[in-house]
Amino acid sequence: MPFMAFGKADPQDINAIIAYIRTLKPVPNKPVGVAHLDFFDQMYNRTIFRTPQPVYLKDLKTAADSGKNIVTMASCNNCHTPKTSFDLDNKALTLSGGLEFPLATGGFVHSANLTPDESGLGAWTEESFVNKFKSFRDSGAIHTVDHNTLNTVMPWYAFRNIKDEDLRCIFAYLKTLEPVYNPVVKFTKRSIHDRQIQ
Repeated sequence: MPFMAFGKADPQDINAIIAYIRTLKPVPNKPVGVAHLDFFDQMYNRTIFRTPQPVYLKDLKTAADSGKNIVTMASCNNCHTPKTSFDLDNKALTLSGGLEFPLATGGFVHSANLTPDESGLGAWTEESFVNKFKSFRDSGAIHTVDHNTLNTVMPWYAFRNIKDEDLRCIFAYLKTLEPVYNPVVKFTKRSIHDRQIQ
């Protein structure tokens, strides 16, 4: 649960989320089991900063400020920032991509470099960035994926209806990042980690 990111939410947004949840039909449910954290996860979990640090929307002055806030709330770091050995975000490589995800359809996909480097979003325009999200807005579109071919774990369905204005703010923020040269191979049939071990 990315509560470190959500701890920065504007209290008005949190109140709106609570108001929405209260409109949902109650569904009785029983816990399906107990999750067990390994030693390092337990240690990390006990050292996480837990005091909320809300960012108030009224204080966001620029498009990049708003974009940073949206990127934080969407927890983009979770998939687009490489991790250290303790599964912590590598701050020097913020949003430079390369994390590997196994696909249910076979193979492995790797998260994109979102920094303004030539190996990331350097050649992208604001329009092409916005259109990438808009291309998933047709709920009737069927995207077929053959076994062992490029697929995606990016939650386009959740993010496809972000307002164009907010997408422009996200792009403005990403353009302020330190460029990181990290050419990412989108899809491999074998794990890159397995290749590095050999």
